[in-house]
Amino acid sequence: MAAKGYKIELGAYPPSTVVEADAIVRYLGMRFTFSGSRRTVGPFLRIHPEHIKTVDGLRFMVDPWGNAYRTEAYEIPGNSQVVFFVWSLGPDGEEGPVPFPRVKEITDPRDRDNIANGRLCWLPGQAVDVPVHRDEPPSDRE
Repeated sequence: MAAKGYKIELGAYPPSTVVEADAIVRYLGMRFTFSGSRRTVGPFLRIHPEHIKTVDGLRFMVDPWGNAYRTEAYEIPGNSQVVFFVWSLGPDGEEGPVPFPRVKEITDPRDRDNIANGRLCWLPGQAVDVPVHRDEPPSDRE
């Protein structure tokens, strides 16, 4: 919801953490004042101080294991829809060579404990956003 509010107010999603490592705190966790006016927007996300870690002057929002959350705004090929993903590298703090939301099938053991708000699932001829939660194995009913 924070990223969607940012997009509504400013016209685009915030940069991904691949582009700017501290993007969550810098863009979603701060108030902006437009130059030449008194209009302010944000913060779009209230971050408790215990969930912020400073490294080399950059402030990161961290998961329960102390790892920085990752984000990416991704345009679905052949469809002008843009989806915004937030994910954690999980307890092991590792990720495979492909950014987790773009993984078609989890084959890299480093991705097995990652947790995401969603993941691109590629079906024949289309892409859809499907909710994913990675800290429990799927049940027999799924």
